[in-house]
Amino acid sequence: MRKIATVFCAATLLFIAGSCAPSIESGQPTNDYPKKSIELIAPAGSGGEYDLTIRSIAQCLLDTKLVSVPLPVTNMPGGGGIAALAYLDEKKGANDVSRDSSYTTINEVMDALKEDPHAVTIGGISAPGSMDHIQFLKMAHKDGVTNLRDIKYVGFQDGTAAAQLVGGHVDLISTGISDSIGLVESGDIRALATTAESRVGSGIVGEIPTCMEQGIDATFYNWRGIFGPKDMPEYAIQYWEDILGRMSQTEQWERICMKYGWEMTFSSQDDFADFLDDVNEEYAVLLEEIGYLG
Repeated sequence: MRKIATVFCAATLLFIAGSCAPSIESGQPTNDYPKKSIELIAPAGSGGEYDLTIRSIAQCLLDTKLVSVPLPVTNMPGGGGIAALAYLDEKKGANDVSRDSSYTTINEVMDALKEDPHAVTIGGISAPGSMDHIQFLKMAHKDGVTNLRDIKYVGFQDGTAAAQLVGGHVDLISTGISDSIGLVESGDIRALATTAESRVGSGIVGEIPTCMEQGIDATFYNWRGIFGPKDMPEYAIQYWEDILGRMSQTEQWERICMKYGWEMTFSSQDDFADFLDDVNEEYAVLLEEIGYLG
């Protein structure tokens, strides 16, 4: 592949824990129900009829504004629906299935891992060994957490990481701000820290403290690049580099970056190649630490 241009935005990554909001007690109806997100369970894997049905229902309820709270979907295949039924049975009497979190700062998470690297289960959207996993390992390593390979990380590449957190299946998720800001705004999950050098965005995003503010002297940016096919003509590469560079300076792009807490950054083809060399070296150190290389 040919690199066209790129890091035209660097999305700050975010560490999020579950909400500490109390559940609504069974038998006490309220006109405000539902106040928090409602986890929906598809008793099968993603892409099937059950999955399509529940996701279609959720989308329709939100689009028609019949329901105003988030409706995250968790896929729970197994036993012809038995696994899903068993899970629901565990939640008997609960109107709000989000699990209360004891973590209010990223420091508390790191302290728990220093005591026992198995104490916290981390979730993310990317696969083990990739972006979401590496960025958490970098922060943990910088804060003095040892035995990084013993930290449990689960990658939910079907996009259900936030739902897994709300459902109490993981203790923390490592992800981009734009992937979960809706649940942060609704109060269903708590943002513990961003990995930017300084606070980003506005509104509730701008209120999220950085890891550096909390004594972890490290940053991490979830960069994005634009690539083209092998042997792409040089004139085409130059065209897109120019167009993307101009786009990055528009007011429209500035508004988009502000909305999602993205840092406005643009690199030429050559600078982007140098950047990739540097991050590959940095990632290699962490991947070797957890046994993925070597």
